[in-house]
Amino acid sequence: MRRLSLTSFIIFALLSSSALAQWCSRYGVNAHIPDAETLQAIKDAGISWVRMDFNWFMIEPSKGVFDFAVLDGAVDEARRQNLFVFATLAYSPKWANEPNLRDFFEGTLDDYVNKILVPGARAAKWADPEVKVLAPELAGVGSGSQWNGDKGQCVPLAGCIMDGWEIDLAQVLSKALSSIDIITQHFYKSTPTRLAQAVVDGEFDDIVGLVKVHSSLKEIVDANAPGKKVWLTEYGWETIPYGGYQGGGSISEAQQASNHVEFLQAYLDIVNGTWTNSDNDPWSDLERVFIYDARDSVVGNRLYAFGILRVDGTKKPAWEAIRDFISAHPEECPNLPPKFKTIPQVTLNQGEVAVHAIDLYEYTEDPDTPPEGLSYSLVQAGDPKAGIKIEDGHFISVYPDPNYSGTTTARVSVFDGTTTAFADFAVMVIPFMPKTYSAPYLSVSVDGYLTEWGTVPQIVLSPEKDYVPLGGAMPNGALDISANGRVAWDKGHIYLAFEVTDNTHYNSEPPELLWQGDSVQFAIDFACDRTVGAYDDDDDYEVGVALIDDKPVVHCFKMPSGIVDCPVTLVVRRQGNKTYYEAQFSVENELPEKVSMSWLVNENDAFGREGFLQWTEGIGISKDPSKFGIVTFVGEIPVEMDDGVSEEAGAEVVEEVSVPEKPSVIEEVLDIAEDFPSASEDVGENEQVVETKTDLYAPAPPGSGTCGCSTGSSLPPFGDILFFAMVFLLWKLAKRRKKA
Repeated sequence: MRRLSLTSFIIFALLSSSALAQWCSRYGVNAHIPDAETLQAIKDAGISWVRMDFNWFMIEPSKGVFDFAVLDGAVDEARRQNLFVFATLAYSPKWANEPNLRDFFEGTLDDYVNKILVPGARAAKWADPEVKVLAPELAGVGSGSQWNGDKGQCVPLAGCIMDGWEIDLAQVLSKALSSIDIITQHFYKSTPTRLAQAVVDGEFDDIVGLVKVHSSLKEIVDANAPGKKVWLTEYGWETIPYGGYQGGGSISEAQQASNHVEFLQAYLDIVNGTWTNSDNDPWSDLERVFIYDARDSVVGNRLYAFGILRVDGTKKPAWEAIRDFISAHPEECPNLPPKFKTIPQVTLNQGEVAVHAIDLYEYTEDPDTPPEGLSYSLVQAGDPKAGIKIEDGHFISVYPDPNYSGTTTARVSVFDGTTTAFADFAVMVIPFMPKTYSAPYLSVSVDGYLTEWGTVPQIVLSPEKDYVPLGGAMPNGALDISANGRVAWDKGHIYLAFEVTDNTHYNSEPPELLWQGDSVQFAIDFACDRTVGAYDDDDDYEVGVALIDDKPVVHCFKMPSGIVDCPVTLVVRRQGNKTYYEAQFSVENELPEKVSMSWLVNENDAFGREGFLQWTEGIGISKDPSKFGIVTFVGEIPVEMDDGVSEEAGAEVVEEVSVPEKPSVIEEVLDIAEDFPSASEDVGENEQVVETKTDLYAPAPPGSGTCGCSTGSSLPPFGDILFFAMVFLLWKLAKRRKKA
């Protein structure tokens, strides 16, 4: 819930930092809470800024009850029209029980500074440190302001030297300048010349033979806040009434149009230092002016006719005059200094991008987690895809498409650089430790039933720790999406089993796009060389498996050069809210001791790909084998079967084994000894006896340097010692019996 907490009237405004990079236009207009028709007319006139009333009494009509619906609609429409919104927070509700003078604040200047401006600015900066606070929005109208209208400094025979608003502004700036980012002021004068004088020169009134002198806005700012930006946030002229309404002003619509054009020209002259009545010093800090008002309004039968549009939305001559003036004076936005922000991956179809490259070396004495290195490959840009260009003064917003796949092309100019060493420093680089998994030896029947996997270790993926969202909401617990996976091997095969819990299974995509629906993707780097940023063409695979329209589908997204057929057999079974994937990856050559691997589970609840669970990075966001985990192939492990029989993987199941008494063992040994060869005889048949023993042991991991090769005994080292001791003993017994 958004909260707007005000203790009194807010006479300052907040400018969101999201617009700061695109605010070069000098022209704005007041529009209260405009409708779409009014905003369209504002845009068509060439005006870029809209000052809106964020009325406290509308937002919080009852204490603690907030309603942003009307303002949300107005702001959304303004942004759709590419207009920038300047929000004025003001006008308290009755329940706040603040002192009121008609519609405006009646407290003292110190009340405004201490109860509104300073605490309000502090709260705004707390909510958004980049927000801009604009104040105090005083109205220079007539002979004085609410606070100091009677406090002008007067000299006998000469009259008053300073009017009230000038004292007020100077005091606010002296008391609370640190709380103000941009100074704002309102002026309503009878002619454009008087208005320009109030801004930059000062005014001279002859009242009954006495001279009354008014300092200009520029003089007050230069004396109390030199260098501060200034916005004139209200000025205008009210036209005569029409349509039977009461009220209105005293000038014609044609005169209103002429006044606006004359002042806008004077404003540009003031900024550029060419205003005829000034000292010719440019005042570039007068950054923006806001016309009052966009559209006439009626309260009761009272017409307020400051608008450049009539009540019914038709255009007054002033609208056309302002449009023509802005069109005839195009603005040149200044170059902004570069701002750096990390964006993992951006694809632009066409255009040139200025890249500011800075080589930042990072060193650390912390041996745990060093910075991660990155490398990029650059290719020449292709031909344009569409004849579209961006004119000066127009802007685009780039939003990433989380489901887009392809390549990124950029044009980069690289300049010679230098390296400066400030001090010698001993650096120890420790690579990141990848995730690991031990895959046991296990012959699997690929049928979609995972009972034979028994106690093979699982890799468990949960939505809390392993989910990567792609713009949508996070999963609603493990029943929404969760998974576990297992890997095993035997001679010539890698087996993968995935059990996915998903309350909604959806995939109707073609095989090459199966990743956009519920599916599993896995990748294997057989050389375990873990290339950075892309697959290589030597030994890397990426495979997608899915249940599409109740049929198992396999698609190899990446295979080594020269490989034509995808070497994967798949069975998929959906039962309840679970999907079981069982796959066999056929390997033509001998398996290495270890491979680099990762896998992920895509989530789609019939509204597009929402995100995915992943064991490691390297598949879903970018193809990067350097981020894969390490899978090591190990010997067999006991596997608990459903019937309770413990089976040695790769060995024959023995139903019952009887162990004879010790005397029987001795007698058996003596009986064997008579037939055992003497030392002079050929013992070659002993090798055959030893080799038959290998059937009782599963092959050791290929390439491990232990048994499982084409020659040698598969007995453990202690077994070899025991066996040869028995041979020696039996030989000695045989010789004794022959001598006897």
